[in-house]
Amino acid sequence: MIAAILDRMGKTLATRGNLNNHLGLPLTLSRLEPDHRFAVLEMGASRPGDIAFLADLGRPRIAVITNIGKAHLEGLGSQDGILKEKRALFDSLPADGVAVINQDDPLLAASANSVACRKVFFGLTALADVRAESIVEEDDAVRFTLNIGGQRMDVKVPLPGQFQVMNALAAAAVAHAAGASLKDIVQGLTSFHPVAMRMEVVKHPSGALLINDAYNANPSSVRASVTSFCHGHGHRPRWLVLGDMRELGTGARQEHHALGQWLATQPLERIFLYGRDTRFVREGLQSKTKTARVDRYHKKRLLLAELERSLSEKPVILFKASRGMKLEQIITALMGGQAPQH
Repeated sequence: MIAAILDRMGKTLATRGNLNNHLGLPLTLSRLEPDHRFAVLEMGASRPGDIAFLADLGRPRIAVITNIGKAHLEGLGSQDGILKEKRALFDSLPADGVAVINQDDPLLAASANSVACRKVFFGLTALADVRAESIVEEDDAVRFTLNIGGQRMDVKVPLPGQFQVMNALAAAAVAHAAGASLKDIVQGLTSFHPVAMRMEVVKHPSGALLINDAYNANPSSVRASVTSFCHGHGHRPRWLVLGDMRELGTGARQEHHALGQWLATQPLERIFLYGRDTRFVREGLQSKTKTARVDRYHKKRLLLAELERSLSEKPVILFKASRGMKLEQIITALMGGQAPQH
């Protein structure tokens, strides 16, 4: 989203795919050319010290931390560990740099006072410099009024889900810090082309709607996706296909169980589980009063067969799992492609 905006102002280099580690970032930097005006670099962390190392390579002048979730707990231990690691990005900024901070994330907002350079806040609260108003969710998009310092303009982001508003606000805040006009920001967000397997909407010939958010998953991102999913699509049966969340270390059982307890509170009609650790999700679901039908599968081909039998109900189905589960194979098969062999 940031690149879609900045590209309107000048030639922009951006990270491709998920090239965000000690190998991927140098590959991205090697593509820099003299006429690039902007470089949008993703930096990922799985263990302490990763961000400081990458920031030393990338030398950012504007930095944004989207949130402090529960990704990579296996290597970083806790949300406090994640905050400490990600904060290294702000600490790397020069005196005239800009830290773009999520006002709605309590851990980031609380740590903002110790950031030495200029700060720009984004969020849904009135305290944010860049905020959204009048949010309306649609099946395949979300509309809102973008407010930057009192200047307002309507925008439509071609992705479903309220959490996409926060992504758009983060991008708008970065672009604003880089000098983009409100008009360029809105046009960039409107023309943004969604990334594959990130809330990608696929329309099935049966009339069912498949939402492919199977690029990756952790306890925080699953809750965000499901919450947003359940806010919309009230006129259709809402189903969830959920696979394992990886890289949770010793907390994997607890996190999957807690997710199951939380899912029991959501307005889902059916839940399909696939993967070794989803047995703990089922345990969590069974420990609470629930109305959703829950089925767990050991093989993708059996899950696929049940979905094929049931699509005549014209549901909207959210697919969510960690990358290693490859849930997109099921969507490919439902759309007439090769079926999974196991």
